[in-house]
Amino acid sequence: SPITIHQHSTGGEWHAGMAIYDAIKGSPCDFIFICHGLCASMGSIIAQAVLHKGVRVSMPNCDWLIHEGTTCIEGTYRQTFSMCDFEKEILDRSYEIYIECCQKTGDYFSESKQRAIKNFLQKQLNTKEDWWLASGEAVYYGFADGVFGEKDFESLEEIVKNIS
Repeated sequence: SPITIHQHSTGGEWHAGMAIYDAIKGSPCDFIFICHGLCASMGSIIAQAVLHKGVRVSMPNCDWLIHEGTTCIEGTYRQTFSMCDFEKEILDRSYEIYIECCQKTGDYFSESKQRAIKNFLQKQLNTKEDWWLASGEAVYYGFADGVFGEKDFESLEEIVKNIS
């Protein structure tokens, strides 16, 4: 049977989140990932680890936050430049994760190429910085597969049946 993860997340530190992301990706198990209340920042990236391994379900009143993350850099002059370069790499990796899920499951992006999706995401985040989505919007753009209580997601039993 699939592993069910219930998450309420305001986000968190990149490396801690990627450790969870990699643990899910590297697991041979199927997953049901259920987002409650808030799926923000790193929490929205962790949810994408379940792509191709099960389903990402948003509770009806779960809000999603997609953004480029927050950073704080300190150190010597050269250390700050090194960290800025590394932060750019992290940002590119987060865009790659978002682009894959949007392209594979987002109705809005059904005919879009990766470059067009990245341009759309960058425009959203440059305009708003913090892009807030309701559950249905998260599904529409491809960050979640369904909203709990809706067709094929009526109950946990129904979800398990559909991924088995």
